Amino acid sequence: NATTVSAAGGTVTGTNVNATREGGEPIFAGDAGERSVWWKWTPTQSGSAQIETTGSNFDTILGVFKGSAVNALTLVGDNDDAGDVTTSSVIVSVTAGTTYRIAVDGFGGATGNISLSVQLVPSTPPANDNFANAAAIPGGGGSATGLNVNATSETGEPAHAGIPATHS
Repeated sequence: NATTVSAAGGTVTGTNVNATREGGEPIFAGDAGERSVWWKWTPTQSGSAQIETTGSNFDTILGVFKGSAVNALTLVGDNDDAGDVTTSSVIVSVTAGTTYRIAVDGFGGATGNISLSVQLVPSTPPANDNFANAAAIPGGGGSATGLNVNATSETGEPAHAGIPATHS
């Protein structure tokens, strides 16, 4: 009974309150979970996709799979806690016409409202890939979001936190 996500992607909502785990369901993101809900998505383009639960109001775990039977799924990507937040995010390679099964559960059985975002990631470097094209943060400070998928490093770019730059 997985809910369908538009082929173009987008944001869908739901809840895992009163949900259950079904027999044969795979463990993902290092937690057995107890209250999973499922979506299915069939992209019309191949490339990379970012799938995330940002905006959900509880500690989520996220799994992305291929396959048509719950007891025979192949894990494509999973995550628990993207960075320093309790929501989850993965970037996975996708193939046009292939159906992906996306599961969201709560870490340790947590429940709440889910916001699930599915989007294809551009196949070209971001506009602020190079130092000369740095994105401005307005005013006296603030925050910014973005992706470094398909970003590159520049000749002579220094290491970041002691690690050579590869996708800055």
